[in-house]
Amino acid sequence: MCIDELGRLNLHNITVFNVKRLIRGFLVLWGQMGRVVARRKGWEEELADKIRNNADTLERFRSLDHSRMIYSDIGCDMLRERNLGIVYAAFLVFS
Repeated sequence: MCIDELGRLNLHNITVFNVKRLIRGFLVLWGQMGRVVARRKGWEEELADKIRNNADTLERFRSLDHSRMIYSDIGCDMLRERNLGIVYAAFLVFS
């Protein structure tokens, strides 16, 4: 499944091919967003760049147990540092 493969992918080295195959495939198949992703050209390149630029922070989030994030020290530190908001703002791809 594309989510499993994406979970093993080194985000520092993500390519446009990875985005098109894994993320676009997920959005179309599971998110039923075929028309939305077809509307904007070049979003795959932009998203690949944003993932690479934020890979360190994304990797830190990837390593967390999200079900326990609120109660963990590292989860609180990451929220306190506002990394979540910074990363979220960086990924406003479809604006």
